[in-house]
Amino acid sequence: MLLNYTLAVLSPRKIDNGNAIKFNKEYYQPFLNNELKCFLPKTECLVIKAFNGDLLVAIDEKVYELRKLHRNTSTSKEFDEIIQGKEKKKYIPPMTHPWKIESFKKQVKKAHTSHVYA
Repeated sequence: MLLNYTLAVLSPRKIDNGNAIKFNKEYYQPFLNNELKCFLPKTECLVIKAFNGDLLVAIDEKVYELRKLHRNTSTSKEFDEIIQGKEKKKYIPPMTHPWKIESFKKQVKKAHTSHVYA
């Protein structure tokens, strides 16, 4: 048991506005005796990943258990159909557009000098 915490990985973190700690792209919340413990945002803490994989957090010299927080997904799994948005059409301005006048003049000049017409 002592070996698990001797070979632990320590990572400093801060608690966010939702009373969660982000660690390895997942969100966790601190618990003590199966009771959620709430802390102020930006409270500094130390995440402890034990050798056996247990996750703990040390806040104000107390150690709490970390439990994974399940965030809402962007789509519901209950619906079969996923509505696709319309594909946006890229706007290509006409050759008479003020930004394209110079390139239009070059094209006209090139066509008359090399006798290649579109």
